[in-house]
Order: sequence, then structure tokens, then C-alpha cells
Amino acid sequence: PKPPVEGGGDTSLIAGTWHLTEWRGATPDFDVYMSISEDGIVGLWQRIERRIWECYYSVAVIAEQTIYGEYTDGTAWGASYSFTIDGDTMTWTDTADATDISVYTRSELPDDINVEQPVATRSGAERFL
Repeated sequence: PKPPVEGGGDTSLIAGTWHLTEWRGATPDFDVYMSISEDGIVGLWQRIERRIWECYYSVAVIAEQTIYGEYTDGTAWGASYSFTIDGDTMTWTDTADATDISVYTRSELPDDINVEQPVATRSGAERFL
């Protein structure tokens, strides 16, 4: 069995690498990739405000089909999300705003993201989660 993350949830369904393919009903004009490990570590690579990849790490808490987390700098995610999985598609819905729906598709990280090399991070920058 897969190790549970804090909150008693099991990451076996969501572990892997995901690409944001739809946000609030449209194709986003920015890029977000997320890697979730079986022990609940989340790597978030984003190109939202800048043309270079920014990377943030957090720890996820999963309980009763809800996920939320805290970044390594102690900042909480901006929301908690209910989630569903359908094959290689994962849908997250903000628990406080049902119009904030993110659809992710299983994917590999792009070639220009090298997880072995440090990536730019900025304190206080907008983070997708």
C-alpha cells in the first residue's frame, strides 16, 4: 500500500506529474505543472508572471477527497480543493469558490524544466495554488 499523507488520505491516485490544461472553463494563457509524490510532496512549476519557470515546494494534506497544503516557507495554499480523478484527468474545485475549477492531465515535465537544477523562486510572488 502507498504511504498516506497527513490527514489520512492516500496519494496513490494522484501521485505523478500533471499539467494544467483548463482553468475556469478555458485554456490558460500561462503554464503550470505539478508533481505529487506518494509521500505528499508537491512540486509546482509555473510560468505565470515571468517567462522563466518558477518552482515552489509544498506538503499536501488529503482528507475525504479534499486537498490543501503549505509551502516550505510556511505560506498556506490560497485555497483547499475537492478533487476527482477520471483516468488521466484530475479536476480540482476550490471549496470556497465553485467557479474556480482546474483541470489537470497526466503529463511529463517539459524538457526545459530540469528538476536537478535550482529554478527561480521569488518570495511573495503569486503562486498558482
